[in-house]
Amino acid sequence: MIGIVAEDPKRSLSMKAVVPALVLMTALVACTSTETDAVRRLRNQKSVALFSVNGVTNDPEGLTSTFFVCANKSPEPVTIGVEIFNGPSRKPLNQASDTAITVMPDESGSILTDDANDVIADAKLKVGPLSGASARILATRPDQISCRVYIINTDTTMPSGVLEVKGPNELSSTQAQ
Repeated sequence: MIGIVAEDPKRSLSMKAVVPALVLMTALVACTSTETDAVRRLRNQKSVALFSVNGVTNDPEGLTSTFFVCANKSPEPVTIGVEIFNGPSRKPLNQASDTAITVMPDESGSILTDDANDVIADAKLKVGPLSGASARILATRPDQISCRVYIINTDTTMPSGVLEVKGPNELSSTQAQ
């Protein structure tokens, strides 16, 4: 334990409590900024959080997966990735860069949480079972990108629901921000 010895015993005791707390706070801030920097890169390119989605589900042995479809209306190719968050942790379950896709101008790309019968996707996240999770959609260009997110029935490949896509700061306080 780090402490500062002073002539006044009351001051010495309070400083012994304050200094370790400051060291701990500094360590937490350093960890947080490192995670944020890592999250903001897709295939060694700087990226931004475009959209957030609540209600992400994935039942690899059951009936549902979440299907992310993004369109690129910009004149340049864009790299798009999806991070999945489950529970109160602010750390993603996956590395978005590992399954990021490149979407050419005037084309769409798709990312699926897991295998689904006859569903063709550009990437599959393989994040395991999820219920009520959240996702963050990242892209290397913030403009002219639109995304839709569907819950699909893996037996029929038909959409069984559409999830609301929000701006990056609109997730609930218990999910990643």
